Amino acid sequence: MISQNSQFSMGIKMGGITLSEYLHEDEVFVHGPKGETFAISLMNNSSRRAVAVVSMDGLCIIDGLEMLEQGLGYILEPGKQITVDCWRFKGSQCPELQFGYRPPGFENIMDEPANPGVIEAIFFYEQEDPQYSSNWLAQSGFRIEEHNPSGWGSTRKLQVIREQFAREEQDAGKLVIQYEERDALEKMGIQPR
Repeated sequence: MISQNSQFSMGIKMGGITLSEYLHEDEVFVHGPKGETFAISLMNNSSRRAVAVVSMDGLCIIDGLEMLEQGLGYILEPGKQITVDCWRFKGSQCPELQFGYRPPGFENIMDEPANPGVIEAIFFYEQEDPQYSSNWLAQSGFRIEEHNPSGWGSTRKLQVIREQFAREEQDAGKLVIQYEERDALEKMGIQPR
């Protein structure tokens, strides 16, 4: 799915394959079987740094709290894509994203889902001349760095770094994808592949 201004895109991947999107009454749907793990692919097609504040079921995928535009997000470098495949809780705990489920064991630190079946990304550009407040954590985002070591037996390694990011007040775009079970899609007249 591409934003109206063509600057950002979002796709839902399952098993490394981007799911087909279906348009129904001006809304975009994917077939998201309950309990299946998935990842969210985010792309910044613009020439400016941006941050994407992403929610699943109305909860910020970084901290599991009710989604607010001021929430924490992922920093997107110009012309770059990132893939987010987990809830980013404190420390190294990063439970996988699953359709229709909150990660077990985190119920006590998460809010109740406010918008079930909805995955949303709100994008903000970085300020041209960043003005930082004294509250560093409020003006920050997470940057994902991928390292591909060479050699036999090497595996992809991700490093997530929290860094300062002063976003513009007005968002630069929003993307919303809804997920449903096969029978719900078929009732809408959609035949998932």
